[in-house]
Amino acid sequence: MTKRSRNDAARVRFILKDRSERETLIYLTVRVDKSRVKWSTGEKINPKDWSTKTRRSIVRFRSLENQQLNERLDHYAREAMALYNDWQLDTPSGLQGFSVDGFKQELEYRLGRKARPEAKTTAKLDTSDFIRFAESVRDQRKGSTEVVHRTWQKLNNHVNLLREFADLWHGGTVAFTEVDDLFIDNLKRWLFRSKGHSRQTVHKVMITLRSIASRAADRGLMTYGKQFRKWAKQEFRKLPQPALTREELDTIINLDLTSKPRLERVRDLFLIGVATAQRWSDYSTLTRKNFHALPGGGYRYHIASQRKTASGAGGPVMGWALPTLRKYGYIGSKRFDNPKISPQKFNDYIKEVVKISLPDATATVYLDGENIDHTGTEVPKWSVVGSHTARRTAVSLLRSMNAPDEQIMKMTGHRNIAELTTYDVRDAEAIAMEMGRDLDAAWSRSKLKAI
Repeated sequence: MTKRSRNDAARVRFILKDRSERETLIYLTVRVDKSRVKWSTGEKINPKDWSTKTRRSIVRFRSLENQQLNERLDHYAREAMALYNDWQLDTPSGLQGFSVDGFKQELEYRLGRKARPEAKTTAKLDTSDFIRFAESVRDQRKGSTEVVHRTWQKLNNHVNLLREFADLWHGGTVAFTEVDDLFIDNLKRWLFRSKGHSRQTVHKVMITLRSIASRAADRGLMTYGKQFRKWAKQEFRKLPQPALTREELDTIINLDLTSKPRLERVRDLFLIGVATAQRWSDYSTLTRKNFHALPGGGYRYHIASQRKTASGAGGPVMGWALPTLRKYGYIGSKRFDNPKISPQKFNDYIKEVVKISLPDATATVYLDGENIDHTGTEVPKWSVVGSHTARRTAVSLLRSMNAPDEQIMKMTGHRNIAELTTYDVRDAEAIAMEMGRDLDAAWSRSKLKAI
């Protein structure tokens, strides 16, 4: 597959069915891996009113009908891209089980073209043993309107771990009465030692275990109470994650990558992530519509609904990012040509960028398995950066500039200060220097007042 076809993989386009007709259907197309989804919008247009450049209807003076048509097409395109991202169709796991017909059917459901079938309440849960019960709960929740695809994937992964553990240690079956403290302790040890999972991952598996046990208890299949919750609990801590300092960010901004366009586009997309303080799922899908000029100069960004939380976010665009936004047509008159790349490639390439620009920078990583690592290990910083480093860098920089937490939360979309604080990963030395600067300034002000 060529580089161009990779970059265009997730681009939604509109095409006409037959340009020789006086009125023809408009189709939406989107490429998913090696397949092309072609979906009829049901909209019709005279080919003379169609622009092959913008792939939209031509809006002439007071042409309200064509303007409304374009708004509907934009709505179809947004829903198609939201579905693409929700199903993670740019990843191998997301492509498992993908079908063109399934994509089109789900798009029809989301647009309200078809009524989504009611969940089958008549299907009986398998109550023969705990693991089969967990599998039947998982299967019933697949496709439910109450569960987003990513949440179901997590449930599926956890249930598969339960199945693997049961097959290895319990002959494939686990009676409900066997789900006790010994069973849970052995499960945790296996997750730590054999699967190499972190304490946070084990914590998430325990949440799933408790949820399934609670459902089983509601049906009188087992006992579930405070004691069970105590057994199925795993303490974990939020570990420090890498972020860039102001000096490191400046070095990356000023790095000349014109001879390496592959890395230049990845670096620039990363900078847009820092400038908007968003997650990868949001800053990688920004368009011109997310940016608006301010009356006094400059720009602001706005996201109506973030991919992960559906929260709104917005704020001023940091001035140093404006040249990058103009380069790709997010703002200004240049044609919009945003950097597109898969998450896997992005994480590989941004490591290359940081390795070139900051070869001597280091970060401390902590092993967090069955035993807690309090000392940590120093590693090259480039080896641990990724797409989410942009968001952590943004929060750390905003806090170092004394931006109010309430304003930062509006920019990031965080709902409380506790969540925001986990993204502030400045090291102790940097915080001490910043506190010293503030204390010196306060001391100077107090002396002036005394005079």
